[in-house]
Amino acid sequence: MVAVCGVLALCAGNNAAAHERSLPIAPELTRNYADPIVLPPRDAYTDPAPDELLPHETIGYQQRFEPSPHQWDNARIVVAAARERALPVYAAVIALATALQESLLENLTVAVDYDSLGLFQQRPSTGWGAPEQVTDPAYAAGAFLDALTARVPDYRELPLWQSAQAAQVSAFPTAYAQWEEQAAAMVADILAE
Repeated sequence: MVAVCGVLALCAGNNAAAHERSLPIAPELTRNYADPIVLPPRDAYTDPAPDELLPHETIGYQQRFEPSPHQWDNARIVVAAARERALPVYAAVIALATALQESLLENLTVAVDYDSLGLFQQRPSTGWGAPEQVTDPAYAAGAFLDALTARVPDYRELPLWQSAQAAQVSAFPTAYAQWEEQAAAMVADILAE
């Protein structure tokens, strides 16, 4: 017992001496362990969670098709436009579902339904841009996303079809809903490349 007490006393004495010889720590390097750990923000475009891709329950029958390489290229352009604007990944899903409904990701260079052109069937006569602009997939995707954020600031709180309809104004508003799962899967695949 005496040996143990002696060792403890020796350690206690050495501990005080070691403390006096320790290097000073800069105040900015000290941490109060009661403070929460602040992690860097997670990039949803690097590893999107399922509820970021589809935050709301899908409705109705879901369409599915196998896109061609050209359609995949157009899809990548749509996703890039959302990412460049630092929008949530759900905005990319909304935009892609809209383009799937409007054109199956084909860049329409011959007007359909009056003067509708491009991936989103945007009409120059209603202010979407000149024909050469709306048939540029990057411009068309950007114009849609700009309309989405301007006309539907709460789009993250709404089902996909409601957000798409408010931005696009279609004669068939719920038709966008049938592309939710395909759009989310394509966005996830593009981000995994």
